[in-house]
Amino acid sequence: MLRIGTWMAGQAKFCALYEKPYWRQAGLSGQAFSQQGPMGEIHDGSNNNQGPYGLTGFVNIPAVQRNHQQLLTEAILSQLAVIYGKPAAQPTTFYYKDWARERFTATQFDQPPMVEHPLYHPPAGQTSIWDGTIHFAGTETADQHGGYLEGALISAERAVMNYQETPKGHKI
Repeated sequence: MLRIGTWMAGQAKFCALYEKPYWRQAGLSGQAFSQQGPMGEIHDGSNNNQGPYGLTGFVNIPAVQRNHQQLLTEAILSQLAVIYGKPAAQPTTFYYKDWARERFTATQFDQPPMVEHPLYHPPAGQTSIWDGTIHFAGTETADQHGGYLEGALISAERAVMNYQETPKGHKI
């Protein structure tokens, strides 16, 4: 399991919060995809009609090049301003999370950039170990849509079904 790169481990995410969803008032959806700048994907992560209002997304540069968080934050805010206007450079709060720096999320196999989305599956083809005491459930163990929310849901459904078929008497 440690040798299989995880898609999200090589990613960094950001969230910029604002008092108002000014981009909506300007007729913008908040969704953008970019081939220039540090962010490749941006979404409106807000509630519909109440705060907090935020723009969220993924940093589109390899983990090995994300070593200077302050410079990266400045570049993200600059790119947001280019796409959504000057107010985007002044969020009330800004969050940045680099999953490649999380020791329980990323391994050395997650540091190089992935050139294609991996095909995931349960480790060694097993959906559980120790006579059904431990069930694998997570997006990286899904047979379909691994690395995405859909994969996590498929994996969770499989784990629940397998758990229900576990011989009685096991303490879980």
